[in-house]
Amino acid sequence: MCRIRKVRKMHWGASPIDDALEAGSDSDVDFHEDVQDSRQDDGTTNHIDDDRVFELVLDNDLIVRLQAYSRQSRDEWMQRLRKLIKYWNLRIGSDTAISKSVRKTNLDRLNIDEEMEAILGQFGRKWEMSRSEASPELYHMCGIASCRAITMSGLLYRKARRRSTFHRCNVILAGGKLLIYQAALRKRTGAQVKHIHVERQEV
Repeated sequence: MCRIRKVRKMHWGASPIDDALEAGSDSDVDFHEDVQDSRQDDGTTNHIDDDRVFELVLDNDLIVRLQAYSRQSRDEWMQRLRKLIKYWNLRIGSDTAISKSVRKTNLDRLNIDEEMEAILGQFGRKWEMSRSEASPELYHMCGIASCRAITMSGLLYRKARRRSTFHRCNVILAGGKLLIYQAALRKRTGAQVKHIHVERQEV
């Protein structure tokens, strides 16, 4: 949600494929047809009902276009998504501020600097860490009770094999499983390719 910059109605010309589309009262896409997951377009159509379509503008300027069942359903989706985006931006900002505050408090209590923090965090004895504190607002029973579908998500660096290099990946912790997704697509030259499709690599 934090990667979505704007939720808006469909803008003609926002995607290069718009030149091959025509406005229509209905779409000939079969919504009940099962398709394989791929980076290609799922199905083809020459008409699109722009009254039922809305767009998600991402922070990398790419656009995800979605079609609702009706115009009323589209407006409901847009309204609720905007509220969710606002909530999660405020929530992430609040959690970050709390995390910084707890870290500063622990550094002061243990009388250490940032350089010693990494060493003490890995090799510190139990009696050395007894004076530190954890925030009940960040670490509570919600993760254990699974009151949310997603316990935690973010970026990590992993090695697929023992002697390979680290690669950045998106991870989602949900239902006791760690879902690993490809974070970036690159050309042979190493240049990163902007994309909206995220392929699952491992569970």
